[in-house]
Amino acid sequence: MKSGKIILAFFCCLPFHSSPAQADNFKVLPFVAVRQEYNNNVLFSHKNKNDDWITTGYFGLKLNEKTERLTAGLEAGGEASAYVDNNELNSVDKFYSGRLSYRLTPHFSLNGSAGYSEDSRADRDLDTTGYSLKNEIRKRREYSASADYILSEKLTSFFSFSYLDDKFENSSHNDITVGNALFGLTRQLELTKPTIARFYSRYSHYDFYSTIIENYYFTFGVKRQFSERLNILLDIGPRFTSSRSKFTSISSDDTGMGGQWVIDYSGEVNNYSLSLTHEISGSSGFSAATKRTSLNFKYRHRLTYELSAYLGIDCIYNKTNSDKIYGGDFEKLSVSLKPSLRYAFNKDMYIEGLYKFTELDDKVGNDDRSRNMIYIFLRYQWPVIE
Repeated sequence: MKSGKIILAFFCCLPFHSSPAQADNFKVLPFVAVRQEYNNNVLFSHKNKNDDWITTGYFGLKLNEKTERLTAGLEAGGEASAYVDNNELNSVDKFYSGRLSYRLTPHFSLNGSAGYSEDSRADRDLDTTGYSLKNEIRKRREYSASADYILSEKLTSFFSFSYLDDKFENSSHNDITVGNALFGLTRQLELTKPTIARFYSRYSHYDFYSTIIENYYFTFGVKRQFSERLNILLDIGPRFTSSRSKFTSISSDDTGMGGQWVIDYSGEVNNYSLSLTHEISGSSGFSAATKRTSLNFKYRHRLTYELSAYLGIDCIYNKTNSDKIYGGDFEKLSVSLKPSLRYAFNKDMYIEGLYKFTELDDKVGNDDRSRNMIYIFLRYQWPVIE
């Protein structure tokens, strides 16, 4: 709970008072939600496929402050899940987070964030990593800081650092600590369409139980605005990865390419995005990094002012070869399909129905698994101060 107190102190020190010349926008937003779910494989297991009905209640509070220079927020809450048959999986998760952005001058701004959470669902990381975990409590601490500086009318620089620390309550999953440092430059180009050239250099440090992995990225890219609604981004470049054992003298190096390609369209009726990324990444609960390729598609269509339809497709491919850096052979493909409907009663209340199918194809071991899930979700927030 110490991390939660630190985040609260971080937020309380913010300068919420504003001078008369500044536009002050302070909001207090409590929220509650409930989700009724049927899941035919609650642990996303290969052998023990237990189905169940799950009721989850959400509760929390948001505080937001915005002036001409300052944007800040604090969110705290939790979720309690009750299983009809698998009562041993009943849990109460909690989270705290704070964020701050302050513009010191017209050219220079600082940003920071901090977060703490305790969660236990087996599928908590399935959408982002393609992996499932056991239903064990994980305590996560996250911190980040960044700075943006406008060097000229067309040239902007920025630097960021982030830190993540995951601890599990028992030894069935591996703890992990991750540090990232990023430096970037962007420059507006004089072309017929708004175009920005991009350069990124990133250093990542993964500290696993028995291994330390360091990864260096250099990417060059471009972001082009083809219209008011359509943007395309492309970053690509080389990487260098090194690994060393904590308990032996074994070490190894590896090289490759990485990057991302993103198409984003925002319209009045239709919104969609398609992204493809390839990188070296570590995952919470595991003992080594993998070569991860992700393909994500999101589409939302507004049927009426209140009703909208959504379709999400996620493909995550994790692969390693048997070597000193990545450990044994590992090759898994995770595919998720998520259609949903959402009805907004007003800006503070909505109801959503979603079906989700997930399949994991283990191309090395015999660990294929699949899951069907359907739920109804109702959320309401009421502005106490707005």
